[in-house]
Amino acid sequence: MFLKKQLKEEKTTRNQAEEERGELRTHWMQTSTELEALKTNFNDCQEKANTSSRTQAELKSRVEQYEMLYKKHVTLESELA
Repeated sequence: MFLKKQLKEEKTTRNQAEEERGELRTHWMQTSTELEALKTNFNDCQEKANTSSRTQAELKSRVEQYEMLYKKHVTLESELA
């Protein structure tokens, strides 16, 4: 009798452990999927930030070129006048 009771308790414990392991596996898989989504989102944001930085640098360069051309224009106009 005692052995049957002990065996039943061990089976119950084993079943609970298996159930918990399954829940942990499911949770781990969900967390891994969420992490991959976050990585993808981060990479997209990083790419957008890099593009934005390049665009700002290009705009700054063009503004500087425009200012130089404008100064040349003003200088030439004053020389012609």
